Amino acid sequence: MPGIRIFPTNAPKDVKGNFIIYYRKSTEWQKDLSGFVKNQSINYIINVMGESYEEMYNMREAVEGLLRDMISAYIGENDEILVNDVELNNIGEIHEFHLGLYRGIVDFVVFI
Repeated sequence: MPGIRIFPTNAPKDVKGNFIIYYRKSTEWQKDLSGFVKNQSINYIINVMGESYEEMYNMREAVEGLLRDMISAYIGENDEILVNDVELNNIGEIHEFHLGLYRGIVDFVVFI
């Protein structure tokens, strides 16, 4: 999303405007009878922060669209990781009064 700042785990204290924060909530390695296999399921949380409800909503919808488009796509620096599936667990919205921002929350799992 051009022009939208994206931060891992948290945003700097003085950030204003629209931005996105993401973090990895958990990783689960798959196993078979011979031990661990290459496949993983990785749970992420994305927080979409908007100055208005409409801005947050539009950014959140764009994030959801990107996630849907990831299914069966190759990702990574060299397109070496196949995304087998994406599961949207929970979508939420709240107003952060102390920040004066609207927060869209996207909780999802990527299966690789």
